[in-house]
Amino acid sequence: QVIIVPIDPNDNALVFYSREIVDSLKKVGIRVDLDLREAQTLGYKFNDWELLGVPIRLEIGQKEVENKTATAARRDNGKKITIKKGELTEELQHLLDEIQSDLFLKARDFLVEHTSEALDYSDFRKIMKDSKGFIKAFWCENPLCEVKIKEETKATIRVIPFEQPKDIGACIYCKKPGKV
Repeated sequence: QVIIVPIDPNDNALVFYSREIVDSLKKVGIRVDLDLREAQTLGYKFNDWELLGVPIRLEIGQKEVENKTATAARRDNGKKITIKKGELTEELQHLLDEIQSDLFLKARDFLVEHTSEALDYSDFRKIMKDSKGFIKAFWCENPLCEVKIKEETKATIRVIPFEQPKDIGACIYCKKPGKV
């Protein structure tokens, strides 16, 4: 959840301060790690942890030690904020919740924007040709229809929604009654 990167891993004051923060975060159940690698540059470490998907990076330098703060960088939007050491556990938990919520809303909005509905096979083929994403369509659950659609459009069935509509239409391929 959190990676702590001291600006200079050879500076004992920075490392000691960083270890204090690690201990306080672990006490409240936040998963945290401390990056003391000396062979990599600071930029490499930042990028490495971003690629690994760690949501929050704490940067610790002399200024942070002197002011008893930490600089937090969010992976999802790149914003940096300075947090007082005494407020770190509460503020980081709030940030983690906010990141989770923001990512969920972004994913939900993306799904809605990239989901189309096809009422018949010509609609389905047009959507497949013109756009990317998911297509909602009725299906009779006959494997032959699925094979034919895949052969003709390269589309595959990926998701059968938990919430089914009350009115079930006809299969877009064979026109037989769709199934729930």
